[in-house]
Amino acid sequence: MEPIGEDPTGGKKFQKQFIDCLSLHIPVESHELDSFKAINDEHKRFLPMEKAYHKNAANKCFYLTVGIGNSTEAEKEFLKLYPNCKLFGIEISPYNVGDFNTFGKIINFGIGLFIK
Repeated sequence: MEPIGEDPTGGKKFQKQFIDCLSLHIPVESHELDSFKAINDEHKRFLPMEKAYHKNAANKCFYLTVGIGNSTEAEKEFLKLYPNCKLFGIEISPYNVGDFNTFGKIINFGIGLFIK
């Protein structure tokens, strides 16, 4: 798989690479992912959990979202489906976390492509 860089296709290249990666490493079809609407018609996708985790306090659940970007609506919807989960979010900028700290733990860390 080639590295992700500038994408003149407006995200279609990344989406294809993402789906290819899921197909190779995770036995879940892209349409089976939990999809929650964020702002500006963006959808954040989460790996689905077994039904046992839906609103069952006996099951411990920890989830990580990467790149909060001031958009927390999808994570709030996720917590409605999985209210007993502890949610962690990675975001490099303290100015891009929105209200995430009201329901999740913020990890200030940067993830990206390193180019020499």
